[in-house]
Amino acid sequence: MRSTFLGLETARKGLTVSQKGLDVTGQNITNANTEGYTRQRIDVVSVSSNIDARYRTTQAGMSGQGVLVSDVSQIRDQQLDGRYRSELAEQSYYEQTLTILDDLEGVLNEIEGGIKPSLQDLVSSLQDFSMNPNQAVNANIVLSKTKSVIQMFNQYAEELNGLKEQSISDLSVDVNDVNTTLSKIQGLNDSISKAFLEGKQNAVNELMDQRNLLVDHLATFGNIKVTAQTDGQIQIHMHDQLILDGDYRDQLNLLKPTDPLVLEWQSTGQAISLGAGSLKASIERIEGNNPFTQGIAYYQG
Repeated sequence: MRSTFLGLETARKGLTVSQKGLDVTGQNITNANTEGYTRQRIDVVSVSSNIDARYRTTQAGMSGQGVLVSDVSQIRDQQLDGRYRSELAEQSYYEQTLTILDDLEGVLNEIEGGIKPSLQDLVSSLQDFSMNPNQAVNANIVLSKTKSVIQMFNQYAEELNGLKEQSISDLSVDVNDVNTTLSKIQGLNDSISKAFLEGKQNAVNELMDQRNLLVDHLATFGNIKVTAQTDGQIQIHMHDQLILDGDYRDQLNLLKPTDPLVLEWQSTGQAISLGAGSLKASIERIEGNNPFTQGIAYYQG
């Protein structure tokens, strides 16, 4: 027999779900400008009547007992995340390339002075000297211009060496940043997994936001692939190299001083291979020594 208060209870459940929806809407609005925040929504399910089979009749059954909130989920698309991180790696590659090339342009400043006018002055003095080879004045001018050119080359060599050392130092900072970021992601992975095991999936949305921010940051260093696991954790590959999976975490090492520089994964001891990202740009622009990849080494040569 139908309970007297069944209709009131159904209405109460509906109001509770509506209140939870308003709470989540308020959370979304107040975090509209929060970096890394993912918009949330409530997932609802209808409550069945649960009539015991012993009391079933040929008459129409009860229509159910209202609605409940099953989960508070994030509105996020893994495919779009992957595309975004891929483009982020490409953007970071060109930004880092531009940064080092700007520094090179600052050293090899051919707009105000530079090698070309100094060589032109030397050639001009040699021409004057060839017309009057017995003039000591012309010989001294040639000597002075030659010393100026030599001094300029020595200055360029010193500044290029300094730029290379600074670029290697910046690369070392990036390597430490990669390792630190992986460690933080692994810690959040562990916290999220424990919440899943305890049945507290609804309490991990903010932790996932923190983790997504770190993963986005990691994507600036190289092209990565993220795979979600059933326990809430994520697995990460960087250009086909597994770098994070549960308790396993790889580490990036910069071997120096070596010529050329060697950037390797600790697990394999082999030089890394990247298709994009700031790490690839740094290595190319430090060690690039051909017309297609004109790096610091190219201009030193």
